[in-house]
Amino acid sequence: MDKPLLSYLESEALLPFLKRSRWYRHKSSVVIRASVDDVVPIPTEETGGAAWILIVRTEFISGDSATYVVPVARIESGDGHRDALLDSAAVICADPADPAVSYVDALYHEPFRRALRDLIARGDRVETARGGIVARAHAAEAQRLEQARISGSHVLRTEQSNSSILFGDSLFVKLYRHLEEGVNPDVELTRLLGVDRRFDAIPPYIGDIHYRRIGRPAGALALCIGFVPNQGNAMDWWRLQIDSFFSSIVESGDRDAPDGPPSTVAGASMEVPPALGGHLGVSFLPMVARLGERTAQLHRALAAETTNPDFFGEPFTMEYQRSLEARFGTLLERVYSVARDVRERAEPHLAEQIETFLGEEATIRSRFSAVAAAPIDARRIRIHGDFHLEQVLVAGDDVVIIDLEGEPARTLSERRAKFSPLRDVAGMLRSFDYAGHGRYLSERGRDPERAAVLAPWVAAWYGWVSATYLRAYIEHIADAQLLPRHRTTLQTLLDVYVLEKAVYEIGYEMNNRPAWVEIPLDGISYVIGKHSVDGRQ
Repeated sequence: MDKPLLSYLESEALLPFLKRSRWYRHKSSVVIRASVDDVVPIPTEETGGAAWILIVRTEFISGDSATYVVPVARIESGDGHRDALLDSAAVICADPADPAVSYVDALYHEPFRRALRDLIARGDRVETARGGIVARAHAAEAQRLEQARISGSHVLRTEQSNSSILFGDSLFVKLYRHLEEGVNPDVELTRLLGVDRRFDAIPPYIGDIHYRRIGRPAGALALCIGFVPNQGNAMDWWRLQIDSFFSSIVESGDRDAPDGPPSTVAGASMEVPPALGGHLGVSFLPMVARLGERTAQLHRALAAETTNPDFFGEPFTMEYQRSLEARFGTLLERVYSVARDVRERAEPHLAEQIETFLGEEATIRSRFSAVAAAPIDARRIRIHGDFHLEQVLVAGDDVVIIDLEGEPARTLSERRAKFSPLRDVAGMLRSFDYAGHGRYLSERGRDPERAAVLAPWVAAWYGWVSATYLRAYIEHIADAQLLPRHRTTLQTLLDVYVLEKAVYEIGYEMNNRPAWVEIPLDGISYVIGKHSVDGRQ
């Protein structure tokens, strides 16, 4: 890439391109400069098929900075590869010296995608004056990589924080747009769990690419995993099941919804009431139980690593429990500050909901304080870290767990921290609530009378589905000595993680989807034992 083009990209094109890209995480930050730290040439098969991976550094007015991965391909009007120009989001700029030439996001250019796949298959290294990239492949998956050579490819449109390429029905390559120095847990965990297949409910590890600047730690640039045939993510499947559940209730005229379980832990040793089960599809509760089983197997596999101290299980200590209490308190203070501000300018209905939340502060704080009230006989391990229904694929009568990188907004060290596995469980329980309550809100917007019939059933559905999931989870992890032995302590620890998630959700919804804030508000009411707006207890 010549200097005039590089200069033009830095001064005119890269920053606008970043700002309009879905995967750009710093849209709310004021950028003062976007500069290219390194240019990694990527040879493609076509004559004149110039392509590069740009390592782009963005500097903010706050003094912070972030590094992004921008693959660039040069396309001429007559080169026969115009697919990238069909998507305006892929165009970075026209060549200022030649309008017949465009520079595009190379992921939308088929020759570049093939080149990226081949880099991994060969385990290539591409060096630059400042550093370079290193690829590696899992030898046992050579056949799958070879199969991908005869497959077409396309960019998936569903992801926001990263970009993914699908090669036929054989493999994915996920490009990490935000380049972070250090160990990426997605690569780390996928490789750990996948190379010896100690856990078979994740996509198989195929290979990866890292970028390293001279004198600096390497950062994950791409992960290659095997494609697993599936029927879509579990959130979409769950919503279809809920719609069928709602229809069954309305068509039957059944108005007597059963009570929910006394608590999630208590419900885990109870049977689902026939009045509820009769309205559920025959495959639904078995799938819920299968998800609980697979969650337990994931945690057992992560806890079984005995050669790498990054994975050794660690006990809860009073010092750690007090740090948890402090962290929860900090989160609560931040969200309550936002809530008080939003209440002053909110519509009456939302203001009333927020007022209810503000009135529960003392109770929520006391629940958070319970985590440091007495020793907890549990262990902390590496976990998924961002576990919800959209991180699960439905594959026949089984599930596949994906995206092991944790919450993208957190730092690598935060995402690699050790927690009770109940934190993942709590994330899934909150996802159940969003699935059920979200469909209920849609019904209420369309038909308030129908929604009034469904409201108590939604409450019962959430309680018993959560209990079914927890029953299967406990059954398959009980002898791993990761959870508290006493049911009261188990419920206490699960409650604080559910509350943590729900409080965070309230802050998010107030700023992004005020109409949905009642979902986490209702979730908090469920945990602290109050009647909710939908009759949940």
